[in-house]
Amino acid sequence: MKIQPSLVLAAAALLTLFPACSKAGRGQGAGTSGVSAGGESVIAVYGYDSEDKLVYYIVTDFDGNGTETSVSGTWNGWIKPENDPKATYQGRSDGITINGNDYLFRNGRVFLMSSASGTPTVTQMDIRVRQQGHELELERLEKHEDILAFVNPATRSPAEDSESPAPAEGRFPTIGTFN
Repeated sequence: MKIQPSLVLAAAALLTLFPACSKAGRGQGAGTSGVSAGGESVIAVYGYDSEDKLVYYIVTDFDGNGTETSVSGTWNGWIKPENDPKATYQGRSDGITINGNDYLFRNGRVFLMSSASGTPTVTQMDIRVRQQGHELELERLEKHEDILAFVNPATRSPAEDSESPAPAEGRFPTIGTFN
């Protein structure tokens, strides 16, 4: 049976109209990592696409003691600190839902999740994610000044203190909360 080239082109064009039928928007891989600053260590979760590009990065203020995580290649998972409620997330091609709150990636792909106030909050950061392999990008982000200040406010530089006397958790606008 001979397949007409025009039929193949038409089928390919139709697939681009329906993202659910193509690989676009589906997760490729995910994982957990640790972030350390000034003696403090916390858990982070991330997802990457089929081109090995980092898609999202959620840094928590939860230490590794008693924290459980579940991640999958479809960018769905949860994070459960020992004494706090479970946070769920579900990624897609244009954004991520964290505990029922939707965040669009065009506004940032880095998220800070804190339970310091007693009510866990998520802050979406406008930190540029570079188009390089996810492992290289994770290494770069783990050294980012705002992420280090979130993990351990004592690591803030003196210049930051003179510009903004508010504590580190006050520097980041709260986007959503969850129970």
